[in-house]
Amino acid sequence: MAGSAAYRPASFFRLVQRQESTRIQQAFLKNTGPQEILNHPFLRLNFMAVRSKGPAASDRRLILAATLLVAALGNLVNRSFLKVFFERVLFYDCRSIPPFFQITGFPLHRVPLTPENLPGALLASGSIPLVMSGVSNLPEAPSGVYRDGGVIDYHMDLPLTGESEGIALFPHYMERVIPGWLDKQLGWRKPGARNMANVLMMAPSKHFIDRLPYRKIPDRNDFYRFEGKDSLRFAYWSAVANASQALADEFMEAVQSGNIRNRVRSWNFE
Repeated sequence: MAGSAAYRPASFFRLVQRQESTRIQQAFLKNTGPQEILNHPFLRLNFMAVRSKGPAASDRRLILAATLLVAALGNLVNRSFLKVFFERVLFYDCRSIPPFFQITGFPLHRVPLTPENLPGALLASGSIPLVMSGVSNLPEAPSGVYRDGGVIDYHMDLPLTGESEGIALFPHYMERVIPGWLDKQLGWRKPGARNMANVLMMAPSKHFIDRLPYRKIPDRNDFYRFEGKDSLRFAYWSAVANASQALADEFMEAVQSGNIRNRVRSWNFE
C-alpha cells in the first residue's frame, strides 16, 4: 500500500537471513573450499547439528515457539527430555573418527562430510530456531529439518579426547561451560566432570571484558544496538579484535616460556 511499509511475516525474515548466510558462505568457500577443507593435511572438521522431530520441524513461528517452550520446561527436569523433539547429528571428517563418535544420551546420526553436503550441513549447524529457517535435503543425511546443534550441545559437553590422547585445547568466550542452549538460565546445569577431565579451557577474564567497549563481547544483538550505524558497529568490533590480540600474545608467551604450568588452575564442575 502506498505510503506504508509492506507487511512481512517473521518466516520471511528468517528465510532472508538464511539466504544472506548462504551468500556469505559461498563467497568465503567458493567452489573449491569444501574440497580443500576435507583434504587438509592435519585439521579435521567435526560439528554437531540437530534433526528436528514433529512440531520442532515446523518453521511456523507460533508452532516452533510453543514447541521450544515445552522443550524448555521438560529440560528443567532432565536434559534427556529434549530427545522428544531433537536428535543429535554428527557431521564428521571420515579420515579420523572423533572421540565422541559413540556418544550416548540422545539418538545420534553420524553423517560423513562430503564436498556436496558440507556447505548445507555447516549452515544447518548455525541455524538458530526462530532466528533462521531450518535446512533440509542434506546429501548423505536422513531426511528432515536440521537446526543449530547448540539446542543439545551448546558448549560441547562431550568427551573431547580419548583415554590416552592427551589434552584438548578449548578456547572459549566465557568462564562457564553450558551443556545445552536451553540451560543458559540454569546455573545448576554443569558439564560432566569426566568430559572436562582432560580439557584445557582458555577464556577471557571478567576484568578483561569489563575493559572492552560496552563491557561485553560482541554478539548478534549488536545488529539491533547499532541499527543504521554500521560504522560504529565496525569500529566496536575492530576495537575488541585488537584488544583480543593481547590475549593471543599472552597465551603464546606462556606456552613458549613454559610459564603456562604456573597459570593453569583446576575447575570444579561438580
